[in-house]
Amino acid sequence: MYAGMSIDEVIDKYLNKEGSLQARQLGYHPRRGIDETMKNLESLDFIGLSERFDESLDLCNKTFGWSLKAIIYNRGKVLFEERCAKHGI
Repeated sequence: MYAGMSIDEVIDKYLNKEGSLQARQLGYHPRRGIDETMKNLESLDFIGLSERFDESLDLCNKTFGWSLKAIIYNRGKVLFEERCAKHGI
């Protein structure tokens, strides 16, 4: 989608309309431009990627000296296990 485009072209094409969700969460608004968003982005100590969650969590732990662990919650499995337990299965 972005191949062969400069960063300015991407901003003009995709952000200057209404802005992407991620850009809006960083304070982007088309009328104010990208400068404020870049300041907000530069002020962050850490940015994690959901697509690389495990690696992001490891990096976050190393950055802040924490020991966070991923908790994967699968509601469907929990409901199934609760029903089985209720019926003694």
